[in-house]
Order: sequence, then structure tokens, then C-alpha cells
Amino acid sequence: MNMIFTVLAEPRETFNDVHRTALGAPVAVNLLLFLSTAFLMFFALRAMVYNGLASALGEMNVPSSVMASVRVGILITLARDAVAIPFRWFITTGILFILFYSALKGLDKLRDVFAILVLSELILSLMRLVNACLLHVRGIDNIQQPQDLFLIPGLHFFMSDLSHDFVVFTLASSVNVFAVWYVTVMTLGFTEVFKCSKCRAFGMAAAAHMAPAILATLTPTAERAVLRILGFQLH
Repeated sequence: MNMIFTVLAEPRETFNDVHRTALGAPVAVNLLLFLSTAFLMFFALRAMVYNGLASALGEMNVPSSVMASVRVGILITLARDAVAIPFRWFITTGILFILFYSALKGLDKLRDVFAILVLSELILSLMRLVNACLLHVRGIDNIQQPQDLFLIPGLHFFMSDLSHDFVVFTLASSVNVFAVWYVTVMTLGFTEVFKCSKCRAFGMAAAAHMAPAILATLTPTAERAVLRILGFQLH
């Protein structure tokens, strides 16, 4: 477990021995953080949908059957996201290997790339949990639209019109203080493990961070999936 804390505070020490690092603990912690986040986000997403329906129909006119469908839809979406986590790691590892084959020095280094991704993911998992906690501290009754779900300071804070294209908003929100920490740690990891230039290591880290964000814009977000289950048309 000490390794999990050192990757956050002293990443260089962890990455020096990454080829001998057992990945069971960081994978388990990532999943535990996701489950904690999912528990909090369930109530936040349910409140967002309810607030939207109440605003359109009136609080007294929101059918209980509809909210029951909302709960099922959210649970299905969160379960899907949990299953998708390891697949996202594998896909990102493959993308990095294809784009930076010469720097990664052969197939035998695939495990090291995967290990760096999993260890660095602890930062993003922590970010999601912090964001979910902030939503509850602020009050989930204040969540009116998907954009209200993003409270970690990022480029989206500089967008004057939060109803702007949600794809642009999602990409902007992926550039935030935790993302800078994540890319910095991952850059250090690639530099230490593969002895490549900092510029190339940064390119690999930036690609690892942005690839999932770009892929996320091509699929329905959790809240949009819930609304589609209910038959709402989204624009």
C-alpha cells in the first residue's frame, strides 16, 4: 500500500521499480475510488434529472415510475463505466504503443506502459471522488444541467456560455489542475522507465490523457444516456 501513496507524493521512487511492481493493489484502489465516486454520483445524477423534469413539468407532476426508470438507467450506466475502466487502460496502452513504438522499445515494455497508466490513474480517480464530494457539499439540488456536474477548476471555467457545445465543454473540463498533476507524473514515469526525452514523454502523457477524453465525446455521457432511456431528444 505504501507504493500507492508514493506514486502521489514521490512518483520517481515508484517508477524506478515499475517493472517489478505488483498491479493488484493500485487496480483495486482505483476500483474502490470509482465505487465511492459512483455511490455519490448516483444521487447527483438522479437529482439532476429530477430537477430538469420538475422544472419542465412541476414538482408535483414528476411521475414516480419515471424516476424509477431514472434510477435503473443510472445504475446501468455506472455499471457499464465500471466494466469499461480496464478496457480503457488496455486501449490507451495500445494507442500509445502504436504512436510511440520506437520510444517504447518493443513488446516486452507493454506491461510497463500499462503499469504507468494504472498508477497514474490514481490521480484521476482521486479527482473524480473530490469532484463528487464537492457536488454534495455545494448541494445536489443546485444541479440543473450536465455542465453543473464539473466543479474541478479547468478551462471550462473560462467559458462564458456553459450551454455551449457539450463536446467542447467536455474537452475543456478535461484540462484542469488534476490533469496537470496527472500528465506531470506520467511524463516523469515515461522518462524514468524508457529513458526518453522529456518532450517525447510529455507527448505520450498528453496522448494518454486526451485519448479517453476524446473517446468520451463520441459516446453518450452518463446523464445523456439516462435521458435517452426516458425517450428525451437531446440537442
